[in-house]
Amino acid sequence: MSSDTIVLVAGEEQFPVKFEVIKVSKYINNLVKNLQNEEDKDSDSEGEEPEPIEIPIQEVTPETMKKVLKWCEHHYQVHKNDPPPSDEEEEEDNEIKPVLLEPWERRFLDTDSKTIQNIIMAANYLNIKPLLNASCRFVAEMVRGCSPKEIIEAFNAVQAANEAKSTK
Repeated sequence: MSSDTIVLVAGEEQFPVKFEVIKVSKYINNLVKNLQNEEDKDSDSEGEEPEPIEIPIQEVTPETMKKVLKWCEHHYQVHKNDPPPSDEEEEEDNEIKPVLLEPWERRFLDTDSKTIQNIIMAANYLNIKPLLNASCRFVAEMVRGCSPKEIIEAFNAVQAANEAKSTK
C-alpha cells in the first residue's frame, strides 16, 4: 500500500485513520485496493512520499464517524493478532449465527436511540459487518419484552414516519 493512512471526510471534518484500523470496513477496504491497483498502473514516481488517500463519506455525520472510528480502533486492538479469515470463513460469514456482545461494546452502544440508529446506518453503509451485527444485537436485546407502543416511543418511530410522509 502506498499510504498506510486514510483520511475519511465526513461533513467538513477530516478523520485520519490507519488503514489497518479501518479495513474492517469492506467498503473502504475494497475502495482502497481499487485505488491502489490504479495507482500501481500509473506509478512513475519512486521514492516519493505518497499522499494519504482521502475518501469522502457523505452518508455519515462527523459525530457518527467519530463513534464508528472509536469502535474500529477498539476492534483492531482486540483482533489485530487474529489470523485473516480464509475464503471459506468469508463465505460462512453470510450465515446467520449468534452474536455475543463484549462488555466494552455494551457500554459503547448504551446511548440514545438516535445515535444507535445512526451507528447502524453507518455500519451498513460502510459495510462493517461486526459493528452492524453488534449494534443490531444490542437493539434486539433492548426491545426484547417491550410492547409495540414502548418500541415506537423508544425509537420515535411515529415521528420518523410522519416526517417521511411530509417530505414526499
